[in-house]
Amino acid sequence: MASFKIISGSYSDIGSRPTNEDTHTCVDDVSTVCNLTTPTKPVAAYAIFDGHAGPKTATSLEQTFIPSIFAHPEIFTDTQKAIRETVK
Repeated sequence: MASFKIISGSYSDIGSRPTNEDTHTCVDDVSTVCNLTTPTKPVAAYAIFDGHAGPKTATSLEQTFIPSIFAHPEIFTDTQKAIRETVK
């Protein structure tokens, strides 16, 4: 099997607002932020967190959301369930 690497980038613009309270995360290889044993191919994850109530929650989610989702035992067999149960 040929190996490949996922490479991404991101950009954020505040527009006409005085500050940008939104955050985002780009994880090109999820195995670097959590212990993945299931897929044999690279798995990437990307998320945007709206900081409309201030940056604190968005910043916290930026660091914890992806590892939390991929820690769910059914992330690859029932993705919707894994996300639903993680964000409860």
